[in-house]
Amino acid sequence: MSGPRRGGSRVPDYHPDDRTNRLRVAAELVAVRKQAGLSWYSFGAKVGRAKATVQSMEERGYWTVGTLQRWARWLDHRFVWTLHLPYALAPDALADMYAAKITGTADVVDAYARAGLVNDMRRAREGAGLTQKQLGERLDVSHDTICRAERIEDNLDLAAAQRHVRGCGGWLEPRIEPLETA
Repeated sequence: MSGPRRGGSRVPDYHPDDRTNRLRVAAELVAVRKQAGLSWYSFGAKVGRAKATVQSMEERGYWTVGTLQRWARWLDHRFVWTLHLPYALAPDALADMYAAKITGTADVVDAYARAGLVNDMRRAREGAGLTQKQLGERLDVSHDTICRAERIEDNLDLAAAQRHVRGCGGWLEPRIEPLETA
């Protein structure tokens, strides 16, 4: 079980289900690619990537949220997630904005979704009554790591998002779904 990189090594997942959920999403993306009749080579040619890149992506155990969003879009799906918390998140104007149906290119829609996730991670930490420093201590990472994870401009690693939410007492459920139901 491993999560995001820290100093060249992997940080352990906070809970074993997190890696299982990441691998399930990867398996779903592979199944969708195969159902579309695309080999590594033909899929790579379709999206402008080398066969080895496609193969490596599918065999990894960690990805950024942005990478998973793009991969799912290329397969006419959408990468989505649900935060499960033992408490309600406080109302937030930013959350309302991010939850609104955003129109625009796929990249714009995905960027707003990522921003919503980052905002919800901050709200989960605050809802748990934790400061960034306290959450960092709980997860055995620096305050700066928590601060970076809660900034929208960073391309967030899925494993880091899962650890963040687990540290706040909840869990993050990632999944893919066809675009027409998204």
